[in-house]
Amino acid sequence: MSFSDPDVAKLLKKRYVCAWLNTNGETNAGSSFAHTPNSPAGHCIRGNGEHNVQLLVLTPRGRILHALSGYVPPATLIDELRFAADLFASLSQPGRRPDTERVAAALQERIDAAEQRRFTGPLASWAKRRTLSDYRFVAKRPLLEIEKFRSEDFVGRSKTFFGSSTGTRGGETIGDAPQDLLDKIRTFRGGQKPTKPAPRGKSPDRKDADPQNADPEPEKGARAVATAKS
Repeated sequence: MSFSDPDVAKLLKKRYVCAWLNTNGETNAGSSFAHTPNSPAGHCIRGNGEHNVQLLVLTPRGRILHALSGYVPPATLIDELRFAADLFASLSQPGRRPDTERVAAALQERIDAAEQRRFTGPLASWAKRRTLSDYRFVAKRPLLEIEKFRSEDFVGRSKTFFGSSTGTRGGETIGDAPQDLLDKIRTFRGGQKPTKPAPRGKSPDRKDADPQNADPEPEKGARAVATAKS
C-alpha cells in the first residue's frame, strides 16, 4: 500500500495528524484480500478498490478539504497530499472570497488540468475517470462537514471486490464478497490467468487446490483520515 512508502509516511508525519475508521457496517463497503500495513501494493491502477480505501483530508475543524478513493500510487499521493496541505495553508491568508469558494476554485484547477492530461498505462480511462470523480466530489461540496459525509455520494452505492497480489498468496479476505466471486478471484492470485476446470474426479494442478491454502471467511475494511496540521 502507498501508506508504507517512506516518502509518503514522512510527509504524513510532518504535515498531518492521521487516523483510520473501520467501515464495518457501511452498506457499500468493498471487500478485498487482507494485507498488513507495510505490505507493498500489488498490480493496481489509480482508483482501483474505490469501495475499499478512501482517504479524506480534513481541516482541524473537521471539514473535508480533499478526498481520494481507491489505490493512489506513491508519487501521485505525495502530490495530492502536498496540494491539500498547501491549500489549507493558503486559507489562513486574507482573501476576499469565502473559504468554500477558494477550495472549489482550487479543485476546479485540478479538474481542468486532469482533463487535459494524458493518462497512460492499462485502463488509463478508468484512472482518469476516478481522478476526476474525486476532484469533482470536493469541488461540488467544498469544506463539507465530516458528519455529512456519505460514502455512497463519493464512490457510489455498490458492493464490489478488488484483490491485488504481489505474487504471494493473497491471504484472508476483507468484506462481504459472495463466495462464488471469491472462488473466481482466487484463480487470479499472483497475476495468473484462470485455469480451465479440471475433469471430473481430478484436482487442478494448482497450489490453491490445497485445503491448507484456502482463505478464511471475509472480514471488514477501513477508511483513512488525515487532518492537516495548523
